[in-house]
Amino acid sequence: MPCANCCAGLAAPRRWRRAPRSVRLWAVDFQRDGYTVVRGAVAPEAMALYCRSTLLQKAKYWLPEPAYNSLGRYADAQGEAILERLQPEVERITGHALYPCYSFLRIYQPGSELRRHTDRPSCEFSVTLHVGGPDGAEWPIWIENDGKAAEVRLAPGDLMVYRGAALPHWRERFDGPWWVQLFLHYVDAAGAYAHYRHDGRAQLGPFNIHKDRRKLPDPTKLLPGDGCWCGSGRALKDCHRAQMTARS
Repeated sequence: MPCANCCAGLAAPRRWRRAPRSVRLWAVDFQRDGYTVVRGAVAPEAMALYCRSTLLQKAKYWLPEPAYNSLGRYADAQGEAILERLQPEVERITGHALYPCYSFLRIYQPGSELRRHTDRPSCEFSVTLHVGGPDGAEWPIWIENDGKAAEVRLAPGDLMVYRGAALPHWRERFDGPWWVQLFLHYVDAAGAYAHYRHDGRAQLGPFNIHKDRRKLPDPTKLLPGDGCWCGSGRALKDCHRAQMTARS
């Protein structure tokens, strides 16, 4: 049974519940810049626990990522729980009803570098949450909008909400011993990428990339009377047909 004290820090942040003006300001920032930063979104104590459990995982738990000199885990159980828990607040900031896609937990190692890039459609709206790093270490993420690059520094429990598939972002070379970051990805529930809900999985939760399979439906092969690919149970013509037409 989960420990109430340990899990309390993963509840919707009190700041979001108590200070609607702050949420409005974050939403204004997001609409203007395509990203916004929320300080202390998750309790540092909860992040410290998550960080320690991450570092204790055995080597076989991780997928080596030579391109980044890092270790990654798709759909870590705690990451999936945070993905689900923070969704309402991310919806309030972005101004969209969202579908959760997937979480990704990563340990960066000495020499890691994240080249300038944009993300795939499953990452239409993204969150990068700093889980932990060595005391006093800093490793900013850079994000670019309208030709202007901004440097964002995150402490454990801080997060940035951003348009992952639209805005270029990157990190320069990391010279510290280790750095743990959690990524959360969502799509607009009424948008062109709604069929990426759960990233092609049947449901959220742990996923073995070597054994389990993802299936992303091809909306171009659906007829108007077919069930919509978003899982609503309604016919395509009564649900997301307009978005599909707009995309094509």
